[in-house]
Amino acid sequence: MDLNDGFFNMKNNSKIIMFFPGLGSRTEYQNIGDSLLRCGNTEIEKIYREAAIAMGYGDQPEKMLINLENFPTVKMEKQGFIGASFITYNLALAAQLKEEAKQKKHSFYTVAYSGESFGIINAAISSGALSIGDGVKIANFFTPYILLSSDKQEDLFSQSIAAYYPLELKEQDLISETYYVIALREEIKS
Repeated sequence: MDLNDGFFNMKNNSKIIMFFPGLGSRTEYQNIGDSLLRCGNTEIEKIYREAAIAMGYGDQPEKMLINLENFPTVKMEKQGFIGASFITYNLALAAQLKEEAKQKKHSFYTVAYSGESFGIINAAISSGALSIGDGVKIANFFTPYILLSSDKQEDLFSQSIAAYYPLELKEQDLISETYYVIALREEIKS
């Protein structure tokens, strides 16, 4: 990653807002390899290690790398892994950005963290509102939870997720389409 052309041309002591992408960007994360994990940055190693522990892989940070060997074979488990590894990679990328700034003697202060859709989980972790482990667990749960409302699966992982649905939802037919946005309207009082 070479950030000389843009980011580091800003004046020293810059205030920035760190913005994380949503899952819609996940196609850009294919075949990214292990260069971040292997770059020697201890903060990145810690991120991958904590994520692996949260996912139940123990002290095997390489299990969080986005590659075909690590993808679970069960459909919903795979969707959960994609979310968890996506979160992990984005946290590692942010840590690398901070390290490169430090090496180039450029200081910046992050005044806010935000993200698009799924990126909000990264923002919550980066701001300290969530631990890495809790954020990874949420990411692993989130996509399967949404998808299972329209695509019932019988595997053990899916059943463990579906257990969190309200009883009323479990008793009704599946939603024909996954809905991500809930419309709200104001009650007008006479």
